[in-house]
Amino acid sequence: MRGERLHELEVRRQRRDGTLVDVIVSAGPLRDAAGAVVGMIGVITDITERRRAEENQRRLAEILEATPDLVGIATPDGQAVYMNRAGRRHR
Repeated sequence: MRGERLHELEVRRQRRDGTLVDVIVSAGPLRDAAGAVVGMIGVITDITERRRAEENQRRLAEILEATPDLVGIATPDGQAVYMNRAGRRHR
């Protein structure tokens, strides 16, 4: 592909069975040894599970930030790595 980047597009598609899936469609020119475009190359990657994991992570982060209880993460030596909103208020 001579250094050309594939163009990517994230879309939601419907499978034949009716289920919806999130995919990345990547496409670009296919060139011969002389550099002439002789076709197109494409790849479709199912990212449905990754999207679900990202959504779950976002929801959990929102819950942690909204809870009135202090929630934090610290290194073994006590260095704060993460502190939710309630913890940041009480610092």
